[in-house]
Amino acid sequence: MRVILLDEVENLGKPGDVVEVKDGYARNYLIPRGLVKPATKGALKQIDQIRMAAEKRLARERGRAESIAAVLKETVIEFRVRAGTRNRLYGSITSTDIAQAIEEKTGVEIDRRTIGLDRPLRQLGEYIVPVRLMAGVISEVKVRVLNEEGEIPEIPDWEEAEEGGEVVAEAKSEPDALQASGQEGAQVPVQEQK
Repeated sequence: MRVILLDEVENLGKPGDVVEVKDGYARNYLIPRGLVKPATKGALKQIDQIRMAAEKRLARERGRAESIAAVLKETVIEFRVRAGTRNRLYGSITSTDIAQAIEEKTGVEIDRRTIGLDRPLRQLGEYIVPVRLMAGVISEVKVRVLNEEGEIPEIPDWEEAEEGGEVVAEAKSEPDALQASGQEGAQVPVQEQK
C-alpha cells in the first residue's frame, strides 16, 4: 500500500514522503495513529501542504523539546535510600522513579520510556542519565543516589575480616562501572566526590 507520511516515522521517512508499506502495517498501526494517510490522487496533490504543515509543527515541537532539554540539563534529582554494604541499595531506582522525580521537581512530564536506563540503579553514586525528548533532541539529567543520611560513603580499598584469629585482607570488588557505550540509553557514573 502506498501512503504519505504525515509525521516522521523511524526507518520510513519524514513528513510528505510517499512510501510503500505492507497493508497490515498501514491499516493496523500507521493510519490509526495518524502517522500516514493513503496516497490517493487528491492526497498526492497536497504533499507540499503536508510537508509545510509538518515542518512548522516539528519546529514548534523541537523548540519546546530544546527548552525542556535546557531545564533538564540543569536539574539534579536526589534519592535518599537505604543501602547495605558496599553501597548496594536494598531496592533499586527505575526509570519510572526518575520520571516521577523530574515531574515533582520541574513540573515537566516525562514519559518513563524516554529515560535511557539500561538497567535500574542499584548502587549509591552520581549518574548522568540520558533523556530522549524527540528525534535529535537528547538531554541529560544528573541523578544522585544517596544513603539515608544524605551522603555517599566511600568504600575502603581493603576490607579486613577476621577468620580463625588471623586477619585476612580481602580486595574490594569495584562497583559496577557503567560505561557509556556510545549507544543511546547508556548511563554514565559521575566521578564520586571524596
